[in-house]
Amino acid sequence: MALCIYDGSGAVQPVVRAVLPSDSLCPRRQCWAPPVGSWKYTDGERTPDGVSAVRLQPGSYNDAGITARLIGANIGMPALPLTPPVRAQLLNSNGLCWDAVYSMPLMNDGTRFKARAD
Repeated sequence: MALCIYDGSGAVQPVVRAVLPSDSLCPRRQCWAPPVGSWKYTDGERTPDGVSAVRLQPGSYNDAGITARLIGANIGMPALPLTPPVRAQLLNSNGLCWDAVYSMPLMNDGTRFKARAD
């Protein structure tokens, strides 16, 4: 899986591209937990691209959700704040893509970006 983030700036896009490895590539234990209500990915070492956690919550069109936490130097992200609108996409190995647009961030300063999808 890959997580890509695009923003409204003139910077090269995507501003973030992070790989979420399959369990066979996780350094110490399984990264993906089988679904018990939602799929969960955790990697305390944040390899290779700074993703520490992702949660995929199934639901109808407006009820499904994706939460991602990226931390550290591996992210390869430009300096915050991001320029709205921000688009996040999650792409799986079968070519399926989920995305959301964030036009009005709740927090978008020099250290954090937090938002709810439009």
